Amino acid sequence: MDVSGFSKEEPEEITAAADSTVANLLPEKSISFLKKNSAGCSAKKSKIITREQIQAYLSETDDNDHLMRKVALIFGISGACRTDELINLSVDNIDNYSPRYQE
Repeated sequence: MDVSGFSKEEPEEITAAADSTVANLLPEKSISFLKKNSAGCSAKKSKIITREQIQAYLSETDDNDHLMRKVALIFGISGACRTDELINLSVDNIDNYSPRYQE
């Protein structure tokens, strides 16, 4: 969609164009079908891991068997990473600021 003709002073025009675009994505029959068939469905809640569970896992599990999982857990939590960010993480993405570990 070309938005070059819109100005900042015309938010109603932008809103109308957005509403029109959204309305064209799903026909009215599809929306009715989805509403009717989703009755009684509820959203699943994610399981929550507590700070104590994390500390117990990091301190009690053996590094020889679980080091990779521990590192992924630490990166995931301290970096607030999403799943795809953790999956695509490589050594090249890590900046080392500690002189102790530099080559």
